[in-house]
Amino acid sequence: MTSDKDWLGAHGEDAQTWIDPDSTEGAKIINLFRQLKAIEEPDGNWPGADVVDELNVWLTSIGLHPDDDPDQAVQRLRTRPHAWTVVGLRDNDAEGETLIAAVFAGEISCRDTDPGDEGGYQRVAESVVAADPDEAEVKAYELFEAARDD
Repeated sequence: MTSDKDWLGAHGEDAQTWIDPDSTEGAKIINLFRQLKAIEEPDGNWPGADVVDELNVWLTSIGLHPDDDPDQAVQRLRTRPHAWTVVGLRDNDAEGETLIAAVFAGEISCRDTDPGDEGGYQRVAESVVAADPDEAEVKAYELFEAARDD
């Protein structure tokens, strides 16, 4: 087993190139890695034919087909609804006063354990599936407002 320090020395410390295992995409990549490690041979090699089979199954599971043209696949995936993360400030005392701060493409994991109270507003965030940022904003706004009643 290689220590983290040895691994970092050999592979670099650029955290921007690392995946976030807590993101939706990161979890899918970790799942692929687990599948490949499951077929690993005792000498540490991965059998080529089995790797191809695993990759074909994995690519299909994330919306790609091995025979797809890459540009057409990207265009097809862009036209489908996908995850958006919407963040805002909700006034818990005044209905209809939620302020949308930002809409981000993708599902962003949030580690904010203290939503706080900023001048009477509470920080809120939701991940929604929508066709575009405008639809994502509307869906999240409805969720933010509905949560006020809980």
